[in-house]
Amino acid sequence: MMLYKLRLTFVLIAIGLNIGVQAQDFIPILKKRAYLNNSYQKLLKVTDTLKIAFIGGSITETNKGWRDQTMQWFASKYPNAKFKQINAGLSGTGSSLGVYRIDEHVLNHQPDLVFIEFAVNDYKASKHHILEAFEGMVLKIKKANPKTDICFIYTFSEAMLESYEKGFYPNSIIAMEEIASHYNISSVNFAPDIIQRIKNKTLAVIGPKQHPDSTYFSSDGVHPYENTGHLYYTQTLTKALDKLLNKGKRFNSKKDIYYSAQLEKAKMTHLETQMFNGIKAEIPPPKFSSLIQNIFALNQVEDLLQIQFKGDRIGFMDIIGPSSGTLKIKIDDQEPQYITRFDRFCSYERLHWFIIDGLAPDIQHSISISLAPNRIDKARILGKATDTEDYKKETWRVGKILMVDK
Repeated sequence: MMLYKLRLTFVLIAIGLNIGVQAQDFIPILKKRAYLNNSYQKLLKVTDTLKIAFIGGSITETNKGWRDQTMQWFASKYPNAKFKQINAGLSGTGSSLGVYRIDEHVLNHQPDLVFIEFAVNDYKASKHHILEAFEGMVLKIKKANPKTDICFIYTFSEAMLESYEKGFYPNSIIAMEEIASHYNISSVNFAPDIIQRIKNKTLAVIGPKQHPDSTYFSSDGVHPYENTGHLYYTQTLTKALDKLLNKGKRFNSKKDIYYSAQLEKAKMTHLETQMFNGIKAEIPPPKFSSLIQNIFALNQVEDLLQIQFKGDRIGFMDIIGPSSGTLKIKIDDQEPQYITRFDRFCSYERLHWFIIDGLAPDIQHSISISLAPNRIDKARILGKATDTEDYKKETWRVGKILMVDK
């Protein structure tokens, strides 16, 4: 369990949100650093449409969860206003992919308000990667439109419980709070309310949806139930929004860079036919069609992807699942490295990504990717039989290149 040195204790407060946390400074669930002034002004103008974007992992992506419930609250609270929801949640992904895809999946829609939720999926990420990715997203949003409001959202998982109970913030939230503090971004932490319910024995972390004696947060300790975990999330957020939706302190977009501006130019770009040896583009499965336009599939050891690029990193967004295999990757004159695109969650298809960094930043590189000849013991990884045709295949289906600038 990863613990940070910042000590916290749960306390009750008499006004506003009912649960807070105390460290060297008093830190409530709502850390109000700036009002959502732009959004508030849009709500007052019934002729305008308030465009609200949500970017995060599966907790954000899921239908009828805190995202949809929050939109319902907006519609009920402001019946004369117009709204557009932008759902950029993507299951199983963290901020290190979010910073690459935020342009296409969020900023192209010109949002007025952006909620960023990656606390759970970034739980095991390094502080370096969190700071770099979150600062990159903030810089991108403000470059696209300095008036756009931002709010960080911190969700809860069972893995975080021990840290909180011992009086420590999870590492992901510590890093995100550094960026929020530097750029005057308000943040809302969903965890204290959930933990207080657990302490009061009115909520258990894991259990079936229906039980005569108990109420449960989730089935797995991560993904909340619609009528408990997600509902409590929404209640916490909407209480905070009642305080944030006001005319007040504006976001200061002229502060110095806090950690790194490296990923301000991070982007996704399309793959092109000439990068492959005769492989043609395919239409992605329908459930991914809103996020990727086409895919290329390596199906044989002879199939090859070759790219020349300049920069200190390159990555790919791909579709992994039962048919995924191992990649042989060669960069410049280095020895080949092997990356397995199959894990314990590959009983179903999902979008995923990987990034190779630490390269010399100012020279041109060449990367070639093919399927490795060695086969994966998929039954061992999954702990179950894998005798269907999909599991017998060894493929790689790739949809986007992840690059910085060039």
